[in-house]
Amino acid sequence: MTEKEVIDFLITYNKWRRGSDIMPQPHPTLIGKTIDWVIDYLRAEETGVIKSPSGQVWMDRNVGAKEVGDHGDYFTHYEAMYIEIPGFRLPTEEEWQREIDTGGLQFLNLALAGCRNLYTGSLEFVEEIGFYWSSSEFRKNGRSLEFGPDDPWEFSSDDAWVCSSDRAERFSVRLIKD
Repeated sequence: MTEKEVIDFLITYNKWRRGSDIMPQPHPTLIGKTIDWVIDYLRAEETGVIKSPSGQVWMDRNVGAKEVGDHGDYFTHYEAMYIEIPGFRLPTEEEWQREIDTGGLQFLNLALAGCRNLYTGSLEFVEEIGFYWSSSEFRKNGRSLEFGPDDPWEFSSDDAWVCSSDRAERFSVRLIKD
């Protein structure tokens, strides 16, 4: 959705809500998508950016995090692919690899957020491993960044890697500037 489409929809929805009979009730899915877009838009307004040594510009925190360094929300690969925050997008596996190769991960304040268990919903590997989705895919899997440094201030290429993960896993998301 564009900003204009959201505004037009909200005007139309508000007319219907106030009793206008010139239009049918908006579909609940469209109402939900519009609300999600507005939430993401407002999140982008309150989020800063950080530039890594690779020259890439990233959000300064995970999606859903109130502060830098917080875990934020956890998403399946499918959900991560559809996060819409104006001016930002899910990074590719090549962009994560560039951060690994240039030592940029240590500048991004990535939380060792672990993941949310597929079956129980409980958090696992928190403060041990960081899992972050990319927009890339490999066969039936999504590609993700994984890292588990002994010392979070001394990343090396041995501490981080890009690999394939089950798309149903729930990982953190950090977005990159368009």
